[in-house]
Amino acid sequence: MNRPHLEKYFEGVDTPRLIEHQIEFVAYALGKPKALYPDESLRNGHKNLGVTSDDFDEVANILLSVLLHFNVERDDVNAICSVIEDKRPLIVQDFR
Repeated sequence: MNRPHLEKYFEGVDTPRLIEHQIEFVAYALGKPKALYPDESLRNGHKNLGVTSDDFDEVANILLSVLLHFNVERDDVNAICSVIEDKRPLIVQDFR
């Protein structure tokens, strides 16, 4: 990722575990049972990171670009993006 201002969120992160969590989140966004990705886990996992709205938007846009690049069906892209936006209050520290 060539975005130095986002690197702080990923310092010291177990990358394989992060990838696994991201895969689980996308599966959840596409209909996997909610109990497997509870809101409290998202809130606790991000609470000390200080994620801003701008950084959240940028990461969400990166994901959108990747999904479109790999020709993910538009309905699936919309579903994933909708769930991500719904989770904004659990992740973003300056959410109003």
